[in-house]
Amino acid sequence: AVTLAKMASGTDGNIISYDTSGNPVAVATGTDGQVLTSSGAGAVCAFEDASGGDNTPSFLAYKTGSAQTISDETDTKITFDTEDHDSDSAYSSDTFTVPSGEGGKYVINAGIYIDNSNPNKAHLKIYKNGAEYARATNSWYHASSVNTTFIATLAATDYIEIYGWHNSGVDRNANQNYKYCYFGMYKLLGV
Repeated sequence: AVTLAKMASGTDGNIISYDTSGNPVAVATGTDGQVLTSSGAGAVCAFEDASGGDNTPSFLAYKTGSAQTISDETDTKITFDTEDHDSDSAYSSDTFTVPSGEGGKYVINAGIYIDNSNPNKAHLKIYKNGAEYARATNSWYHASSVNTTFIATLAATDYIEIYGWHNSGVDRNANQNYKYCYFGMYKLLGV
């Protein structure tokens, strides 16, 4: 039997494995936080960064400036003048575009607040690639807060925008308060 004392010296943290020819080989030490991965038979295992770990790409934007006019019965793209964060620089011109290699399931969070004094309806519409994809609706008397959380399957280069709509009979404003008018997304892991 081969004892530890009879083995050649090595580097602290190395692991003994076998190469593609079946000969013993030392797997080089990884760095803190890495995991040992296998590519299956015919390949030497290696230390690599763990997959997953954060829900990116992600971003959050909201309104803080002046209110935005939404014309009666007209889909109006909502603008957001303040950006809280944008992990992959994928949010620009009030539009989120899925980066290359980042397709998957995304959580979309959005809200708008439309002032009014007549009983009517308001829609918050999620647009995907320039067309309505999903909506949330609220009926109101004085004002309407409409918000939604939606999960969408998106491919690279798909883009998402938020639109507002109402049928109050006159133009109304989308409130500039960040508590009511916001748009954010993040990628789900492991689905």
